Amino acid sequence: MKIRLTDGSGTIELKYLVEDVDRYGKARIYFRRKGQRKVPLRAPVGSTEFLQEYRDALAGKIKPKADTKRVPSPTGSLRALIEQYCEKSAEFKTLDERTQYVRRGILDTICLEPTSDDDPSPIGSMPFASTPTKALRALRDRKAETPEQANAWIKALRQVFKYAKANELVEHNPASDVPYIKTGSAGFHTWTVEEVRQFEARFPIGTKARLALGLLFSARAGPTLHSLAVSISAMPSMSRKNFALFILAAGCDTHSTRTANESRYHSKYQYSLSSRQSLLHRPSVTLRS
Repeated sequence: MKIRLTDGSGTIELKYLVEDVDRYGKARIYFRRKGQRKVPLRAPVGSTEFLQEYRDALAGKIKPKADTKRVPSPTGSLRALIEQYCEKSAEFKTLDERTQYVRRGILDTICLEPTSDDDPSPIGSMPFASTPTKALRALRDRKAETPEQANAWIKALRQVFKYAKANELVEHNPASDVPYIKTGSAGFHTWTVEEVRQFEARFPIGTKARLALGLLFSARAGPTLHSLAVSISAMPSMSRKNFALFILAAGCDTHSTRTANESRYHSKYQYSLSSRQSLLHRPSVTLRS
């Protein structure tokens, strides 16, 4: 694998490195020889610490975690329910392989968590039929500093108890009473008219960015072909195939297009923003066969 060095000196080719996604959905770099288990390299990729960690793994100073034999889950325990969910749930089986792997890893991690601050026994040994909502809320709050992880735990448990309730193993889903932690995201900023004008000044007519802006506004307005909000004046010609893709991407009314048997097409495009009073007219565009 080619690694870019953080000191700016260039790149270096290192053997036995693979990239994979951990159970939390984060991409990581691992050291793995053929036939051996992966060794995670935790230092920032390309840093001096990363290179030293790689050398240690190459020299065998860092050993992969040994396989641990799983003790049979006690009957009626939360872990036993989770294993049943992973083996028999139709909802779980419909998930793609990667999602199954991540969810199973999340549930395994939950089972190893202590039941409470006063009870160090793993929560996986708790009887699932009498699992209190309070215990699951405490489990969520334990990861309050990483709300995405806390919410992923609750989401996984909701699906497990949803399966249990559907199969009449429990009467109530205790995880459904535990709300997700708000992440505080305000969403995407909505552009002002001035910001749109700045974008138009930065990307003149004919650039791909300007075309994308036109497609965005035209798709929201639901235009026909002849009122399509696009900027393609700098594109002197366009093939029929690209023209068809262009129409589909914009969401136009294809009944306003001419037949495919015509050898040439000539159309004028214009676009408008609802917050502006002017229309910008575009020159004709020739479509080649």
